[in-house]
Amino acid sequence: MPLILVSSPVWFPVGTVLFVTIAGFLSACSFGAVAVAGLSWTYRYFNGMLPARSDKVANVRRRIYNTNTYVKHYAMEYGVKMIA
Repeated sequence: MPLILVSSPVWFPVGTVLFVTIAGFLSACSFGAVAVAGLSWTYRYFNGMLPARSDKVANVRRRIYNTNTYVKHYAMEYGVKMIA
């Protein structure tokens, strides 16, 4: 027990360094795996292999275009109403 009390000021910094090192390594591995999966999906999508859920991307692209068109027409009508 006295050895634990005497050496305890060293444990906290060592534990903190170990925790930060392990957390950083696991985070880097996770980000790397997500990046590889995203790049793989993108590569297959643009090469016409159409990975799973690619239809969702087309739907989102169409919704963005339709929303943009709607907002443009609404803004034009609102501008005409403000002038009149």
